[in-house]
Amino acid sequence: MGGIGKPFDSGLARKATERTAELVDLLNRNLKEFRVELGPGKDSDIVITHLTDPLVNVFVEVEIVRGDRWERIRSGEFSTVRWPLGKRDKCENYAREGKLLIMLSVNEDNLGDMFYIDCASWVQQGREERLPS
Repeated sequence: MGGIGKPFDSGLARKATERTAELVDLLNRNLKEFRVELGPGKDSDIVITHLTDPLVNVFVEVEIVRGDRWERIRSGEFSTVRWPLGKRDKCENYAREGKLLIMLSVNEDNLGDMFYIDCASWVQQGREERLPS
């Protein structure tokens, strides 16, 4: 959670980690043909693997979103997932390697309420979020 230039909040980081683990459980219950696991740290937050073809992997970067910001995403005020611009390089690297990387925002109050976008679309359409002055 958070972003470049924002103060680190250990309580929010801990909550995000806990909610991401809960999200893995939720996805495992709903994605019957896939295995969902916490990712290998800096590479991705979650890895989704097809059960019958383990070479098919989807890498997922997760952002747990507070309720006030979530409403802005759902209303269209923020039309894309918020990520530091450094994530753009990661998206481009994954694409060069032939890997699918998904950006996923999840409502912290309801993990089933989510917004996702594939990296290629995010790089083409993404923009920095700015609150009105």
